[in-house]
Amino acid sequence: MDIFRRILTKSIIYVIFATVTNKSNRLLFYILKNNITEIMIRNLINKLFGSNKELETKEGIVKFFNAKKGFGFIIINDSNEEIFVHTTNLVDKIREKNKVSFNVEKGKKGPIATNVRVIRKS
Repeated sequence: MDIFRRILTKSIIYVIFATVTNKSNRLLFYILKNNITEIMIRNLINKLFGSNKELETKEGIVKFFNAKKGFGFIIINDSNEEIFVHTTNLVDKIREKNKVSFNVEKGKKGPIATNVRVIRKS
């Protein structure tokens, strides 16, 4: 099922770019305007076809983040555990001490934070 999900994700991305290059720039504008990313496409596919990944949204505080190296750690509010975050899994730019919301997925070396967004003060 994982292979099917990966192929479907890549196919959707190729269709989007083929449409943009062959038809018009409207779709590209829509994607950029609405900040649609590969992560969002993956999450949509996981919701449609089910997944063994944990998609519950959690909140935490960025303990450390090095933009040059592209990774950092978030402290989860519920458990005070640290979780790894990579720059490819960010929706918003983050800095140390930012309050963030994120999903938890199983990575190759353990849990990772995905779909990381800064919680804005109202």
